[in-house]
Amino acid sequence: MQKPPFHLTPNAKKQVKQLMEQHILPEGYGLRVAMDGGGCSGMSYVIGFDVKNEHDTEFRDDDISIFMQSAHGMYLAGITIDYVVRNSEEGFTFSNKI
Repeated sequence: MQKPPFHLTPNAKKQVKQLMEQHILPEGYGLRVAMDGGGCSGMSYVIGFDVKNEHDTEFRDDDISIFMQSAHGMYLAGITIDYVVRNSEEGFTFSNKI
């Protein structure tokens, strides 16, 4: 199985695995990375857990199943997804260094 068009940092992978273990996801669930588009603020990135649907491409990265709508590939190519802890804030970040 191929790697995703975006990069998950080691911190992001570690956090995804921890969340998957904490929530004891049913069989068939994986990480969904997507775009949520339109509106006044433009496109935004989305990350969460979901099942694969008919329009998805499935990737595998470090034992994590990742689902992405094929149409979102051009928007997610080259993105780096990290999990950052700063002061009292923490969360996933998306960066595009192009």
